[in-house]
Amino acid sequence: MIRDYITIENLKTKRDMLIMSKIKKTLIIGSFSFFCLTLIPICITVQKEFVPINIVLSLIIFFFGGLVSGKAILNQFQEIEKSKDELLKRNAELTKKYSELVEWNEKFRLANELLGDTTEELRSKVTRSEKLAFIKQFTSAINHELRNPLLVIKNAHYYIKTKILKSGIAQNDDKLNHFIDLLSKQVEKCNDIITDFLSFTKQSILSLSEVNIEDIINEASDSQQFAEGIRVQKEYGCDIPKIKLDKRQIGVVFSNLISNACDSMGSSGILTITTELADNRVYVKFKDTGHGIPEKVAATMFEPLITTKTKGTGLGLSICKTIVEAHKGKIYFKNIIGEQAGAEFIVDLPV
Repeated sequence: MIRDYITIENLKTKRDMLIMSKIKKTLIIGSFSFFCLTLIPICITVQKEFVPINIVLSLIIFFFGGLVSGKAILNQFQEIEKSKDELLKRNAELTKKYSELVEWNEKFRLANELLGDTTEELRSKVTRSEKLAFIKQFTSAINHELRNPLLVIKNAHYYIKTKILKSGIAQNDDKLNHFIDLLSKQVEKCNDIITDFLSFTKQSILSLSEVNIEDIINEASDSQQFAEGIRVQKEYGCDIPKIKLDKRQIGVVFSNLISNACDSMGSSGILTITTELADNRVYVKFKDTGHGIPEKVAATMFEPLITTKTKGTGLGLSICKTIVEAHKGKIYFKNIIGEQAGAEFIVDLPV
């Protein structure tokens, strides 16, 4: 509504209406004055005998009446010009005010957007803090309640396995050997889950040393059990320098990413591990030919307790993010579209 009152078109319309009003008023006054000043001498010429003198007198009165009317009209036009200047000045002031209002409106819009982003960020931090608090309490409980029973099961398993092997019962019983090994693997799996929770809740102190990052990749891939249909390709860049890392913790990151890639691909696929050096940063890329990252979890992929697996704690990528950021690095991913579709996780570390 403010804009409607201060546009130039509206000002011109009001100015024109004022000018026409004043011109009409001036013409009415001038016409009335002319009529009055000319009517008197005409009446005099009709009644008097000296017509020529009266006609001259009438013309003189007519002339001076015209001068008076003309001056009145000129004064009106001068007032109109003065009003026009005032209107133009007012228009300039209103235009300036309107520009200021537009500028302030833009500032308020940007401030509102920033406030919205900040609110969303704070909400996200509060949610993450609540999750961390829950995980810490849960981890403390399971560490206390499960570690000791698992240790008892592990010792009992070792004792039973030793007795069975000595007795020779399991020599021709493949099923018995399978269950003995399965029991050991499941105990180790439970221990690994507890370790993951402890690793996530505790801020480990980095033990930095100059290492060859390709050695860490090789150790991580060698410790992984790949399905027969999965092929691993390593494409290491030239002149990759040694960098200061915590070898054990970065090894955990690479092992998690390799394991996730294998789970995504299932029984067959290609895992390509690449290293690159650019702008004093080393990029380690893990590209698989699996099903990619679902869009519904892409935004929260690195949050704790988020997983796309049917079985899993949802802490692996969150632990990776914590470790990489402790090294002043970044970790992110992108979905690959094309013939060899899948996902690619990139670990970005400073040299």
